[in-house]
Amino acid sequence: MLGSVARQILRLLGWTWEGKFPTQSKGVMVVSPHTSNWDLIVAVLFKWALDVRHVNYLAKHSVFWWPLSSIMRFTGGIPVFRHEHRNVVVQVTDMFAERDRLWLAIAPAGTRRKTDYWKSGFYHMAQAAKVPILPVQMDFGRKVLRFGEPYHVIGEVAQDMDHLRSFFGGARGYRNELTTPIRLSIEDEGSVEGKDATMPQIG
Repeated sequence: MLGSVARQILRLLGWTWEGKFPTQSKGVMVVSPHTSNWDLIVAVLFKWALDVRHVNYLAKHSVFWWPLSSIMRFTGGIPVFRHEHRNVVVQVTDMFAERDRLWLAIAPAGTRRKTDYWKSGFYHMAQAAKVPILPVQMDFGRKVLRFGEPYHVIGEVAQDMDHLRSFFGGARGYRNELTTPIRLSIEDEGSVEGKDATMPQIG
């Protein structure tokens, strides 16, 4: 019932999708562009419409208060604790180890505002958990959610990011002027270490 309703809403809104959801049981889903609260609404509708219940997203534990917590969990939200000694990448790596099925949706822009770089947390999560990255293009220009092919990062940051840049090029966000460039700060710094690598911005 929920899937049927979601498909009807997406149809009324003019949305469709291209490609197929992968058969792999685990991975990091990189969703871009991210410029509006509408992104989450459309993404959740597609989750229900395509019946991919093992797709989840991260949110700060502080927003999981009743009754909002019920809504967050119902839509696939998973709380993370940013103040703990263990950083978010470690927490996510543990989640992948503990679960048989998990696709974790990440908006690497990290914020709806335009910034200079993507957050690199998604990259380090995929590396640490040894799972593929699935690029997912949310194009408000064409109203198409496009699935790419699962991709295992090779550890050459510029080459891995070039792969993502070639996929996401041309996609328009809901507020396209706020689209963050598809680039990591570590590409310019020449290092994969540092705060940006270990503590991605959530929510």
